Amino acid sequence: MILVSSAGRWGYILTMKHAKNIKRSVLLTSAPLAILVFTLFACQTIDVVEHPDAAGRWKYVVEVTKAGSEEEGRRARLYYRGKELPGHFSTVIVGETKYDYTIRIDPSDFSGYRKDQDYAPPPRASRDELQDEEEKRGWYFASADQRKRNTPADWIWVERENLEAFVDPDRLYRFINKYQIAPKVEESEPPFQFRFSFETGL
Repeated sequence: MILVSSAGRWGYILTMKHAKNIKRSVLLTSAPLAILVFTLFACQTIDVVEHPDAAGRWKYVVEVTKAGSEEEGRRARLYYRGKELPGHFSTVIVGETKYDYTIRIDPSDFSGYRKDQDYAPPPRASRDELQDEEEKRGWYFASADQRKRNTPADWIWVERENLEAFVDPDRLYRFINKYQIAPKVEESEPPFQFRFSFETGL
């Protein structure tokens, strides 16, 4: 049998109260820290990076925001030689990879150039040869299955409304400026008419 004196009992009770106060203080201090850590985790941006071409000149980046939350969103970007390609086109095909541009409406929507996981390149239907003037200019108008023979392997295919073309990516911004192609920024953007001649291609 253990005998505890009155003084010892009060000391024990005071020690227990002190321990409870310390525990409560730790809980009150760590709760905001836990909330902060959770908030930072939920709001963090995770980048998923791919290189669609063997040379590594193209880079495809998917930014994942608020990962793991109900508002998780994804924003995809295409870069060529480190420069981002804004949403000028509805579709871009780099090599054998197809990207379709989508516009975000809700925070959790996918926006930007979304990779088409089910895309298979169409059989080449054209027997035409790439002309010297077309190669010098850096583009020619054709549907995706009408890639001309001798077209450089690094040329990409782009589409925007009534425009379809194979383009040298090094001439891409010249092509965009030539036909005054505005980026797709709003779902309600006004219809855009391209001013070019199919006969001359100029």
